[in-house]
Amino acid sequence: MKKESHYAGYSGSRLCAWMRPELRRKSRKVSSARTCRTSGFTLIELLAVIVIIAVLVALTIPSISAVMRSAKSAKCMSNLRQISVGIIGYASDHGGVYPLLWTQSAAEDPDGLNVQSWVQRVIPYMGQNTKGDRTVWVCPEAKLPVSKDSESWAYTYAVHGWIFPAYNAPSAPNYRPQLRTFSISEPGSVIMVADAPQNPDNNNIPDLAIWRPLLLFQAIPRKQLDDPIPASDCEGMGGLSFHHLHDSCNAIMADGSSRSFKRGGMKKRDYAAQIVD
Repeated sequence: MKKESHYAGYSGSRLCAWMRPELRRKSRKVSSARTCRTSGFTLIELLAVIVIIAVLVALTIPSISAVMRSAKSAKCMSNLRQISVGIIGYASDHGGVYPLLWTQSAAEDPDGLNVQSWVQRVIPYMGQNTKGDRTVWVCPEAKLPVSKDSESWAYTYAVHGWIFPAYNAPSAPNYRPQLRTFSISEPGSVIMVADAPQNPDNNNIPDLAIWRPLLLFQAIPRKQLDDPIPASDCEGMGGLSFHHLHDSCNAIMADGSSRSFKRGGMKKRDYAAQIVD
């Protein structure tokens, strides 16, 4: 059988032209140029890609921001846990009595520590000294700058105004009997220390104690424990600060457990140091 040549189908002139080396090289260059032109992106395609990337970035940034705020809130809760360890340690060494909120002068300190505020009284029970770092006392999401150097007593947290006694005589008009750890009705339900609003008129430091709402200085009837409290009664100076993600406030309860409260979600039981039937 006659073997068919792979040049079959070419006319003589075409075959001769194809077999010439310079024509074959020219043909490959033309083919390569066509390939480059057809494999590139058009302006519309590039614009579409840019728009898609911009949309993805816009969707990602809020998520990253939320993750960063969650991390700061977790650090804040860690701060509060360390502070609560110091508070409970102090109470254990003092017959269940919580640290005094404040004395008019260091000389009046009944513990002989020569200090004035509850913050200074708790520091030794946290494994810190008076020249130690103050970072643990400042919430990472504090809205206003607060000094954290070793010479300051800066803080952004406050304690329950009834649980922590004021240093006053029984004859004083605002005297309240001192509460002890074992006299709190439901320690797992009442706030001990929490985020507090900063006071621009006091070097951005909040009040020492949570004293809003005023019902926290009262014994609460058990049937009223689940009554809601208006958000406006819980905020402002002397109240709580809901500055974390989703308008939340971090707190440590009197039993050492941690809680996060939403704005508008407070109930009377959250403040009830004393409960009556």
